[in-house]
Amino acid sequence: MRYPQFIKKGDTIGFPAPSFGANLEPYHSCFLKALDYFRDKGFNVLPGPNSTAGLGIGISNKPE
Repeated sequence: MRYPQFIKKGDTIGFPAPSFGANLEPYHSCFLKALDYFRDKGFNVLPGPNSTAGLGIGISNKPE
């Protein structure tokens, strides 16, 4: 069995959008705090373009 290496300082963590986007409170501020937490731990963070979007109805962005 192959096991991946653990992430280490300097690695990048990508954050895709949740289905609803983190544009409303308390989700928006919690998401931003989580990004700060990982940065403080030495990781690079790469939030996706829809991670804080709220352009759709009940979803992060429109299907188009």
